[in-house]
Amino acid sequence: MRGLPRKSVQMLNRGSEPERRKRKRCKIKNAAYVILKPSDTGVGRLIDISIDGLTLDYITTQKPEIQPTELEIFVNNTPFRLYEIPCKTITDFATFEAHDGSLSKRRRGIQFGKLTPTQRAQIEYFIQNYTVEEA
Repeated sequence: MRGLPRKSVQMLNRGSEPERRKRKRCKIKNAAYVILKPSDTGVGRLIDISIDGLTLDYITTQKPEIQPTELEIFVNNTPFRLYEIPCKTITDFATFEAHDGSLSKRRRGIQFGKLTPTQRAQIEYFIQNYTVEEA
């Protein structure tokens, strides 16, 4: 790993961490997005999802200091939308940073909180209709 910047080495080492997820995540078929609440915590592109949580990518000028407590999911060009899903951040790390540090692309791992039966059914519907085989 000689010659790589320290951050690159850290990112490469992430792949060797043991898997902590209980269920496999499914990749998203179409463009789907996540809105994190409170509203100043971000909006990102949904990467994968399971009944337990999801992964999203987002672009920011700084790492958010406020942690989201709930989220919404919507799919481009469809009426589908999930509201008020309780959540907490499990991981949040940079996948790319501008040389001047002014902008970074980050990946956030989210765990869902206690879901109502309706929310659980909506997430299961989303997984069945808007995802492809396991990630």
